[in-house]
Amino acid sequence: MLGKKDDLASTPTLCRFENRQDSEAALQLNRLLVDCFIESYKKAPKEIILDFDATDNPIHGNQEDRFFHGYYDHHCFLPLYVFCKGRLLCAYLRQSNIDGAKHSGAILKLLVTYIRKNWPKTKIILRADSGFCRDKILS
Repeated sequence: MLGKKDDLASTPTLCRFENRQDSEAALQLNRLLVDCFIESYKKAPKEIILDFDATDNPIHGNQEDRFFHGYYDHHCFLPLYVFCKGRLLCAYLRQSNIDGAKHSGAILKLLVTYIRKNWPKTKIILRADSGFCRDKILS
């Protein structure tokens, strides 16, 4: 559709598409991101750094599961992102009324397990701010 001026889909069509997605679809999409990252290497790197970051995604309107976040001073979602060398490996949309590190331990375990299947000798380093300093993540 590159170069076309027509809309790909109407707003209601996009809304129906978004609402049909489930956790399995999200898992498969994130797996695809990791697969593309791994396939971009000709050989396993000696070391990779997984950057974990939670940030605000402002909400405009009265969306379902909207919450006010005191630190960001507005209503927002609090997605969790994992990058490696500027490449997105995981994007996880979450409500903002949670701990910023919630589910990070589980996502880290999934990523490390999956990456280890392809690169068993690669050193994997976690980099995140102090908001991710939790026993489950550190161990």
